[in-house]
Amino acid sequence: MNTKKLGTRRAVSPIVATLILIIIAIVGAVTVGLIMSGIGSATSRQASVGNIATQASTQIVVASSSSAYPTITALATSFETANPSVQVVVDQTGSPNAMVAVATGAAEIGISSDIGTYQGALTQYPTADLTASEMGAGAMVVIEHGSTSGSFLSDGVNPCYGITQAALQTIFQLGTFSIEPSACAAYNTLDVGGITTGTTYTAYVGPDEIAAQGTVAKYLGVTPIGTSETTEALVESAVTSHPNSIAFIEQGFNLNSAGNVVLAQPQVDTLFPTLNPSLYLVAGASAKLQQSNILAALTSSSNTQWPDNLALTSGVAPGNLLTNHFQMVTKGIPDTLAEEFIQFVTSPVAVSVFTSNGLFSVYQYNPVTSGAAPLIVFSADSYVAESQTMETAFSTATGIAMAPPFGAGSSTLATDIRSGTPVSVFMSISKSATGETSSGLLNYAPGWSAAIATDQMVIAYSSNPSSTSSAAQATIVSDATTASGASGATAINDWDTFFTALVSSPTVKVGIANPDSDPAGYRGWLVLELADANYHLQTTPTAGVDTVPCTATTPFTVATPCIYEQSEDTSATPTLTAPGNWIPYYTHELYFTNSGSCYCQAAHAAAIIGPLQAGSVNFLFMYKSLAVSSGLSYISLPTAINLASTTAPTSPNYPYNGVEYISPTGLTTQLGGVIELFLTVPTDSTNTAASNSYVAYVLTNYKTLLASYAVAPLGNPQLFLETSGTTFPTVISNAVTGYSACSTITACETVATF
Repeated sequence: MNTKKLGTRRAVSPIVATLILIIIAIVGAVTVGLIMSGIGSATSRQASVGNIATQASTQIVVASSSSAYPTITALATSFETANPSVQVVVDQTGSPNAMVAVATGAAEIGISSDIGTYQGALTQYPTADLTASEMGAGAMVVIEHGSTSGSFLSDGVNPCYGITQAALQTIFQLGTFSIEPSACAAYNTLDVGGITTGTTYTAYVGPDEIAAQGTVAKYLGVTPIGTSETTEALVESAVTSHPNSIAFIEQGFNLNSAGNVVLAQPQVDTLFPTLNPSLYLVAGASAKLQQSNILAALTSSSNTQWPDNLALTSGVAPGNLLTNHFQMVTKGIPDTLAEEFIQFVTSPVAVSVFTSNGLFSVYQYNPVTSGAAPLIVFSADSYVAESQTMETAFSTATGIAMAPPFGAGSSTLATDIRSGTPVSVFMSISKSATGETSSGLLNYAPGWSAAIATDQMVIAYSSNPSSTSSAAQATIVSDATTASGASGATAINDWDTFFTALVSSPTVKVGIANPDSDPAGYRGWLVLELADANYHLQTTPTAGVDTVPCTATTPFTVATPCIYEQSEDTSATPTLTAPGNWIPYYTHELYFTNSGSCYCQAAHAAAIIGPLQAGSVNFLFMYKSLAVSSGLSYISLPTAINLASTTAPTSPNYPYNGVEYISPTGLTTQLGGVIELFLTVPTDSTNTAASNSYVAYVLTNYKTLLASYAVAPLGNPQLFLETSGTTFPTVISNAVTGYSACSTITACETVATF
């Protein structure tokens, strides 16, 4: 049911009406008068006092500080749009009164513009169980109006573009002051020695109860003194209207559309805690007053941008920088509806509202304390260990929470993402799974992916074969050892012996994962197909099994292939007149003739490791990295067939992309290609900004992170753009200074420097 929104502006808001009733009973009429004197206007979304009680399940009452009011009002509107049956009533009460409203039960949520007001309320209301969640932050700047419009303060000759912290302390203790001749000659900066008593200039301040003034007081180390105005907006107006004036205001009051503090009328000064020529700025410069630099101060106490690093080295603690932190305070554990609103305010979807109002969402500088859900990495199951290492390092470096990686076959994970399963980052061993193909992410594909490493196919074997298969397994492993040590024509014959025995033995089980759910599955079949092309070189093709063999004089070409691309034909007798039904010999033997030996239905290769270790499976086509991390014995395969070379192999003469796998179900069609590990961020990521940061971190550090694993880190990351007009997220392109931009894996194999 939709709650009707009342558009009539009330003389007394719901919060205040309720407060009056409560406070009269507790503290008397004098305090009520003081509270009422600090009340600003309420939003037009209000209800009567009676509605507060009767509509508790569909209404959230918020008491807000003045500086947070525009932001929280906009967020309330957005929340109501997403939740049409909910009404958010927002009243501008000021920070101290917001704490009173929450402590006395007049509001579910109170917003304070600084942590100090909340801490004071804890002392004032020790039994109220007040709990704070940080929602965002802002910063204070100095504005000034010189003798003429748009000018800075001056010593009569030299404009004072910068003011030191010591000078500001003196200015805001005098209230009115004058500047000595030549005081700003050195670096056009005003220091404490250049200030004298007088009436040339006037300092304006807001009332003590405005939280922003508390931020200024902490920065200065003294309570600021000056001509008092009742609101920050009036402070700004006073400086704008009066030449020879100066004040602190929140930077959100004075931003232009480019995100810079406006340097017009009044002017905004640069703060220099100590004199330093390297910090000198010409008139009108605003480099240090960009939102990005203030955000740096919120992110790191060691930043060099705002106010500047000298504030730290000169003894001013990071907590005393000119930043103020907004708190959402509740009385004990909030009810479900209020908790949902708090989560909404601290979520990534609210960031744009904060920035448009000149503030910063806590999500921008501390997603963990914002209550944001941990990032969720969907990882190809063979690389869960690698994912965990990456996650741990990223979380340690950034403080961003990470859920344990969720592992499954890349194709299965792509299906899960298409179905709407929550995910942040997708790490796939299949490029097609990250793209817009039917087996990939479809409309959840962002149009880009990044490759960081290659792997290779190996054939692991059991260390505990059954008594009936032990002898055959030992012979086949011995055949592989012999082939590995041979070269030339001998090696071709030896590898043919190995593969023929592997796929034809009636006593051994060969594991290949389901290719529709795990790329390791179709790559197992591709290895067999490549092996057939390179080693099973029949001089007389067998009908229904072989095609014209590849030889040095009959090399592979797309126009005249010497072996047809694999198509798993389920008919018993493929014919010579249907080239698409040609099935390479090794594949035919394992899939048809010796199908009882094919352990081929497991959803992913990792699921076959248990049977392999138990001895019910003898051999398993899998990635080398997983074999190593699982402690398995394995047979290394030649570069010509292991899908690991970033330069397409020509020896004997058959490239990876000359083979194709088409599953019997028709769900999977894959060309051969290099095995690479890809990262991307689906379009429905639970946290796109943090997820992009995760990918950027991995691209910057992957060589170190993967050093202990059996994958081969690329010399440069490969960044793929798959959709016309797509660009890489800025955080990624900025983080990676050396990379190969590719449209296809083959292009990267050709042009990349590894």
